[in-house]
Amino acid sequence: MLYHTAPAALRVNGALPLGNFINISFISVGFFFTLSGYILSTVYLYPGKPINRKRFWIARFARIYPLFAVSLLLDLPNVFIARLAKYGMKAALWKTGVTLGGNLVMLQAWIPPLRFLNPPVWSLGVETIFYILFPLMAWRLWKASPRAAVWGSLLFYIAGMALVALAIRLHIDEDVVRFNPLFHLHEFFIGILTAKWHLSKLDSLPMSRRLKSLSPWMAVVALAMFIAAIYAYPHVPELYFRDGLLLPAYVLAIIGFSSGNRLIDSVFSLPWLVVLGEASYGLYLIHQPLGTYFTAAGLLAHLWMYPVYLAFTIGLSVVGFYFFETRARQAILRRVHTRSKESTMVASIAQ
Repeated sequence: MLYHTAPAALRVNGALPLGNFINISFISVGFFFTLSGYILSTVYLYPGKPINRKRFWIARFARIYPLFAVSLLLDLPNVFIARLAKYGMKAALWKTGVTLGGNLVMLQAWIPPLRFLNPPVWSLGVETIFYILFPLMAWRLWKASPRAAVWGSLLFYIAGMALVALAIRLHIDEDVVRFNPLFHLHEFFIGILTAKWHLSKLDSLPMSRRLKSLSPWMAVVALAMFIAAIYAYPHVPELYFRDGLLLPAYVLAIIGFSSGNRLIDSVFSLPWLVVLGEASYGLYLIHQPLGTYFTAAGLLAHLWMYPVYLAFTIGLSVVGFYFFETRARQAILRRVHTRSKESTMVASIAQ
């Protein structure tokens, strides 16, 4: 959110820690890709049962799509007005319609010009590829032994960074390297392998106790790596940071925060933090369209108005989670479940 909307006054002089912190905060998306692989594996693979592909894909659709579609419509007037001034009515309608259609079918990560509509949602185009691949490939990664999971993660990391280095050397369009799902697959796969290693160790009581005691130190090391990245950012090609250079820090943070340490669990179980966590998806989707409206209305012309924008957007994301996201997801799952039961009854009668 800060990366997309922070006023220039907060970004000025990239040598300052605050400016670099804001300018490098796009790394949170890469962290999310790795965390996504970890969480999906914990939920769907760790129980040891085969994944029902249809149910998995429907559940993912119900979780991400309703608010995603609303966020596109929220930003649509901004896109249309910008194109109307540049191309005229007919061309603006056509171009805006094509952009909307391309985003609705999740092509925004593959075709950079489509990112003109609510730009942050490119990551959902990447996540869609992960969701498609997960039931098809994740089991094969999950069969790895804990040791193979470590070596596999290392190989994925080296291959991912080598791919970025090759793209830079070949002068491939930077937008392709930033957003194309192929440059982020290793982040997701390493999340799966991290879950495999971590959960296998938690099954061992001595190792579980050891991880709990080491958790704060892992979190501290991960934090130190993030701070080092803030200072190193001006001196390292940005594409490396965008495509997983900090994966070791992501993995340490995930393991450190999910090993059952009482102190860490008590802090991150605070009700207000849980609520913000639940609302974070909505915040991610609506912050830029709302920022564009605030800017157009002249409400962000003064720095003191930025906290007002933050409070309003965060508050709206919380309201949206409880009164739209949750209800829309439940309605879709309930509808699919009802239709599934009806189909089963019809089949039984036919037999």
